[in-house]
Amino acid sequence: MAKIIKGILPRDEIKKITTGLFSAQFLDGGMSGGQLGNKLKNNTQVSSK
Repeated sequence: MAKIIKGILPRDEIKKITTGLFSAQFLDGGMSGGQLGNKLKNNTQVSSK
């Protein structure tokens, strides 16, 4: 499937889409307190000590 998308879209568009999706998941995970959010909270607490 990724190969098909790469064939249709220019490389810059792919980068925009993937970074957009990643940042959306990242923010959603951090705000909703999902598994990713909890991992981030734990990591920041540990590193801030």
